[in-house]
Amino acid sequence: MADIQISKKNESFINIDCELGILFELKEHFTFYVDGYKHMPKYKAGVWDGSICLLDTRFGTLPAGLYDELVELATKLGYSIENKPTQYGTPNEKDDATYQEIENFILGLNIHSKNNKLDIRKYQIDAIYNCIKNNRQLSITPTGGGKSLLAYALYRWYLEHGSSHFMLLVPNLSLVKQMYADFKDYSSHNGFDVEANTQIVAEGSSKQLNKSLVLATWQSTYKMPSKWFNQLDVILMDEAHQAKADSIKGIFEKATEVKYRFGITGSLDKSATNKMVLKGAVGEISKVKSTRDLINDGHLSDVKIKCVILKYNKDSSKMMKGVDYQHEIDFICQHERRNEFIAKLALQQKGATLVLFNYVEKHGEPLYEKIKELASTQTVHFVAGKVDADEREEIRNHIQNATGDSITVASVGTMSTGTNIPRLNNIIFATPTKSVVRVMQSLGRGLRKAEGKEYLQLFDIVDNIVPSKTKPNHTMRHFVERLRLYTEEQHNYKIVEVNIE
Repeated sequence: MADIQISKKNESFINIDCELGILFELKEHFTFYVDGYKHMPKYKAGVWDGSICLLDTRFGTLPAGLYDELVELATKLGYSIENKPTQYGTPNEKDDATYQEIENFILGLNIHSKNNKLDIRKYQIDAIYNCIKNNRQLSITPTGGGKSLLAYALYRWYLEHGSSHFMLLVPNLSLVKQMYADFKDYSSHNGFDVEANTQIVAEGSSKQLNKSLVLATWQSTYKMPSKWFNQLDVILMDEAHQAKADSIKGIFEKATEVKYRFGITGSLDKSATNKMVLKGAVGEISKVKSTRDLINDGHLSDVKIKCVILKYNKDSSKMMKGVDYQHEIDFICQHERRNEFIAKLALQQKGATLVLFNYVEKHGEPLYEKIKELASTQTVHFVAGKVDADEREEIRNHIQNATGDSITVASVGTMSTGTNIPRLNNIIFATPTKSVVRVMQSLGRGLRKAEGKEYLQLFDIVDNIVPSKTKPNHTMRHFVERLRLYTEEQHNYKIVEVNIE
């Protein structure tokens, strides 16, 4: 008998049958410390050590998406493995569809966009094939790589192969509307009636499933009972990197009978915990293409990054030395000359400019007012959480279709994810961040190609308040992380310094 026997408990978990000593040896690999755990109340109270473990040693269960990770680990440790079938099949089961069959199906869909037949790229077919073949997959697809196309092709495939309910999950109502519009666009020349086949599940809407395509937000579904999720045949989570652990567990762990599960994201952060939780819930990670590959292949606009380092005087340096992160952010957001600099920078740009901020009342609104005050011919928009989805869509369409210069002052939360603005010429990072995901998603808003657009220009505003090589201020250290990212992604950048005081 093999050292480790693996079987499917259901579609969400696998069972691991082995000696207790082996189980605890495996456990170490699936145990992680949560980012920032030392600052969390439970850790400070001494009731939690800051770690989470995805392998439950009480029952010998592991999230099913970690099967390949488990096999690789067991093989490395020298243990033999046996896969045992259950009513759910075997843990390593694959679909028997061939590449040629899937390619012919996709090309036969006659997909159009804006009345032009789409040229389906080979890497897109590869990504769709991998999803179907593996039954579950987490696909990293950068902006412009065809995330909505991947979702559409998977929906049509599973509908053709007997799916009654395919649920496409997105972070917010704006993306529900955008995905619905994309699907209608793709179906404009093939006769498929998206409207007749789609229901939207959001806050306040009916949860009774009656259509083959269920477009839903995470917030409106993750508290639903297991019985509700198990009506579904397929779950696809868009922008999966944004999902909180509670949302993932509340959806995928309850969906014990849902065999086909997928995630799409533009990027993942470097947190081992987040990656492992997503893999466990959805499946193995597959990188479809990098942003640089799509730029080099001519599918996306190139990007030029100007890192503008704002230098402060000795009084500010002395005042801000040793303060915590939040005090530094408050100082930056409320600095009048800094806000005036950003306003004038935005007004100097040609075309459509997006100014991104994090804090609505203490930064976004003052920036918006300052830009409006100084603007002469430019159209100025404001987008934040309190601006409803329909108005945001109107603003997006205005930016995309306008011929003059425009400036949109927007919160990162509402505009950095999923919003497509091909005509966007400039982005200004008005509030600093160290989040890799947030930087890449924000950058992705402007990488789509558009007529007359040569490249996207990004202004990364950096605050060098405490000029120290050993202990620089918080946001200066975060800039170093962004610089590392720009280098890894092979983006062109240059650094300029400006005295702000």
